[in-house]
Amino acid sequence: MEASELRTLYPIFSLDTLKYELEKNGLAVVYTYSLGDTYTFTHYLLFPEVDALMLNKLSPEEIDQYLFAIGMAEALNYWKLTASPTIEVKAGALNADQIAWWHDLLIQGMGEYFFTNKITFTDPDFVIITAANSKIKKTQEPQ
Repeated sequence: MEASELRTLYPIFSLDTLKYELEKNGLAVVYTYSLGDTYTFTHYLLFPEVDALMLNKLSPEEIDQYLFAIGMAEALNYWKLTASPTIEVKAGALNADQIAWWHDLLIQGMGEYFFTNKITFTDPDFVIITAANSKIKKTQEPQ
């Protein structure tokens, strides 16, 4: 199936949630992404060297920001499945400058992907990134 067909079938790709929990074996992070109501992708990361002592050196806001940035970078990889015209960010907040930065990273950093798949990406509205102000959820620490 060509990119133009996939873009029509899946107009919205979203980063839905980011949850993390300090487990006995490290910091577990789970991201969920979706293509509308059709497909959901779960990406699991484990940072085995991270413990409570290390986390206490950072504020909760800093931890949220670092993990959110990783989730955004991973989102671009999943977005490549369909090159959806809209990327909807529900798992965190982005201001206009941050949206512009992620948009620029996507457009400037995916040259080989666009070339290989014969995708014309020069239209300023080729991809629109929107962001909600939902919160990152930190689950309960293990007992």
